[in-house]
Amino acid sequence: MVSAFSGEARAVRLARTIRRLWTLDRAQRRLLIQMCYTTAMIELRLRTLGYRRTADWLDRRDDGRLALPQATIMQMCRLVADRILGRDGKCLRFALLAKFYLRRSGYPAEVQIGYREMNGRIEGHAWVESAGRVLSDDPHVREHYPAKFHSVPPTYFSRETRKPLWL
Repeated sequence: MVSAFSGEARAVRLARTIRRLWTLDRAQRRLLIQMCYTTAMIELRLRTLGYRRTADWLDRRDDGRLALPQATIMQMCRLVADRILGRDGKCLRFALLAKFYLRRSGYPAEVQIGYREMNGRIEGHAWVESAGRVLSDDPHVREHYPAKFHSVPPTYFSRETRKPLWL
């Protein structure tokens, strides 16, 4: 019997993942690889530069337009975020990734951050909203994290021209 943690079991899971990856068409594979890169960059930038500079960097990036349905984007972002970041405590990174790719596809999207006190501790959670609808989480997340702060930092760049507003 093969242990779930053995090298052989990991190799089998990796082979299965690679087979699934090759069932995607070329454009989907490319997008998945781009999402992996963007996820790693979000993680690195959040750790070194903080939220505001990371969010501004994503707002300024222009990687071209995508023509994908909202549900597909959310599904691919969830897959990449879960595989690269893990499932626990990574809601902000996932929300930033989803917002970036939703906006690339022309959907309005904003990251929202809510806080609550529970058992004497303050907990925070981030999620993505589009046109007032929660996309990345339980639709009732606003009730669970009522102290909501708009996470959109005051930007110094024009969204249309991607140039500083003072120029």
